[in-house]
Formats: sequence, C-alpha cells, structure tokens
Amino acid sequence: MNMKKMRQARYPRNEDGLTPGQQTFADLYRAGPEKVRGNALACYRQAFPQAALSTAKVQSSRLLRNPVVATYLQSKRQAAEAEADVNESQVLKELAKVGFSDIRALFDREGRLKPIHDLPDEIAAAVAAVEVVVMKGEQGEEPLYVYKIKLWNKLDALEKLGKQLGMFKEQKDMNVKGGLTHLLEEISGSPLSTPMGRIKAAQEGMLPDYYAELGE
Repeated sequence: MNMKKMRQARYPRNEDGLTPGQQTFADLYRAGPEKVRGNALACYRQAFPQAALSTAKVQSSRLLRNPVVATYLQSKRQAAEAEADVNESQVLKELAKVGFSDIRALFDREGRLKPIHDLPDEIAAAVAAVEVVVMKGEQGEEPLYVYKIKLWNKLDALEKLGKQLGMFKEQKDMNVKGGLTHLLEEISGSPLSTPMGRIKAAQEGMLPDYYAELGE
C-alpha cells in the first residue's frame, strides 16, 4: 500500500471531502458555541486536542484556507442565507445602522421624543427596547408617561462590522509588517522596498516568508 492510500485509510473523507477532524473544525467555526464560533484557533484546539498550541496557531489559519474546508463553509453559509432569506449584505447594513446610529434622531427640533412610528428606519433599527412608565398625577390631573429608550451597543456593532470586513486584522498586520520592515532595513542596510534589498536580506536569513510578496 502506497503512502497516499495509507493516508486515505487513516483519514477517511466524507461526501464533502472532509476528514473527521476537518469536519469538526468547520462545524465549530460556522455554528459552534459562541465562545469558539468564528475563532479558528479555538475551533482547531477542540477539533485536534492533542496538538500543541504553537502547532494550532499555524495550522488553524492554514486549515481555514484549505480549499475543501473553504468550499464547505461557503456552501453552508449560502444554504443558511437561502433558508433564512437573508444575505451578508443585509446583515452588514443592519450592523451599520446600529454602529452609526445618532441618538439625536429620536427627538424633534423642540427636544421632544418622536412617536415610535415616526422614527426613521436607521434609528429604529438601533432601538433595543422601549419601556413606558406611567406616573399617576395628582387628583384631576392626567397621568405622566415616561419613556425609557435603550439602544443596542454601538461599539459592539462596530467591532463586529470591522471584524466582518477584516479591518482590524489588516491594520494589525500593517503595523507589524511596517515595524519589522524598518528594523530589517536598519540591520541589512538595504531598503526592502526594492528587489535587491529583499534578495540581500533573504541571503542573510532575515526575510520572513510574507515579505516575498512586497513590491509585486
């Protein structure tokens, strides 16, 4: 039995082309408990509990980019969207309504709270709850109605929106690469923005893999 057949026998694949470990990882990533859902590292450590932390950090991101795993996640996402009659664009728009809501839209020019049916869609989507407190007036007077409006958490919505758009990871990577580039340029004495500079740094063993893409 050759090596390929031995691997296939040891790691059988299902109809989606996934091994048991890959299946567990993918299902946790897309629909697992909230504490691990969408967290590749946490999902990997549950799917492969014997793996060392250093291994999990590397392999979790690789597994997420695996074509078979990516195709499976995409198909499940599309099926869920079709069943719920919702798509990613709608979700992003709703998050944006909360994240960029302006409390001033709740009031008219005189500072009075607008009737709930008169609220613009943008601010109505940001309202989490409305509580009406009825305070009895003195004899012969009408009761006083106090309205308490609770809005959804803006920062939480912006964080989810930023993560979905990959904004924070990109900024973090840019900061790390920028600082490391400056350090490597000081050590090698050559600018990494030029092909010759990268070649020199690579020959000296100082060039990380991702710098091979710089300047292309």
